[in-house]
Amino acid sequence: MLKRVISASVMFPVVLLLLWSGSIYRNLFILCITAILLGEWNYVCYQAARPSTQKWIWATAGSAYIVLGCSGFWFVGKGTNWLWQLYLICTVAASDTGAYFVGKFFQGPKLAPSISPNKTWSGSVGGIVCTILVGLPLFLFNLLPLKITSGPFADVFFCIVRGIFWEAPWWFLIQIIFLQISLSITAQIGDLMESWVKRRLDVKDTSQLIPGHGGLLDRVDGLLLVSIIAGGLLGTGYFLHLLYSHT
Repeated sequence: MLKRVISASVMFPVVLLLLWSGSIYRNLFILCITAILLGEWNYVCYQAARPSTQKWIWATAGSAYIVLGCSGFWFVGKGTNWLWQLYLICTVAASDTGAYFVGKFFQGPKLAPSISPNKTWSGSVGGIVCTILVGLPLFLFNLLPLKITSGPFADVFFCIVRGIFWEAPWWFLIQIIFLQISLSITAQIGDLMESWVKRRLDVKDTSQLIPGHGGLLDRVDGLLLVSIIAGGLLGTGYFLHLLYSHT
């Protein structure tokens, strides 16, 4: 537990700094993460006790999935919208953290015992609740006409609270809450997908890169699927905008 907390405490400020530093550093960061994920995945496939043909199929499919996820994450932050990348990271982290601690405390019926015996329905609900609590103010903050460095820190919180209770219509808040629920469920599905694959390949962690967490791929499994869907939706919207703007 202590290793997990220390690792997360070190990683988050580093990631925040790299996202904030500008598009060049941000793009290099995403490229490095992509390379690490591809290395971990292909090493796992190479070590798996499977025929060479199956190893090649697993390696190719997994590599394509990783590239799609990292590309989607890059597209979400295309240009200067790095706050939306931070939003995805924070909501997925909230889902993972809530599911872990709530499931550990309440336990109860298993969510998918044949895939991941430690996951519970209570943990899944806890992950959704934590995603709402973290994602709702972050989403509204990104919509407000603010820069992250504008004004005193207290004013930023005032604007978030004002946006929730006074400026944002309730129907819009309901849509945002539904979005947070969808993000949490998607992240949990991504987590279960990786757990299923690791069981098929008979491995516990993709590496020991992060103390207390395992491999980097073990930590971003939910974020990859969320990024694929988010990037795909944004890309579709951008394409339709270009299509109709020229007709």
